[in-house]
Amino acid sequence: RSQFKTVDTSWRVLMRQTSENPLALEACSVAGLLDKLRESNKNLEKVTLGLNSYLELKRSLFARFFFLSNDELLEILSETQDPTRVQPFLCKVFENMHRLEFDEGMNAVAMFSAEGEKVES
Repeated sequence: RSQFKTVDTSWRVLMRQTSENPLALEACSVAGLLDKLRESNKNLEKVTLGLNSYLELKRSLFARFFFLSNDELLEILSETQDPTRVQPFLCKVFENMHRLEFDEGMNAVAMFSAEGEKVES
């Protein structure tokens, strides 16, 4: 996470400097800019490798996650506080599961097929 924060901070500084001097040739001629961008790119590659390893770990723990793209899996993993947000991905993970019904405590109490059949827990 700190590698991403470093890249993000560097990018924000660069964008602020560029907005203050919008002349492309001058903005690109800043001393050390190319080295900073190369270092940021290396750090982003490390972040990507770490993220991919994390997603593979999650897939190894729950094989049905292999049916999802990395973006979809990240969306599911980031929505742990609101289980209703995973509904769009149900049909990719479980065949013919269209949606879930939740109680007040956000516990799944029923599931519905694409045809509207309801199975209660």
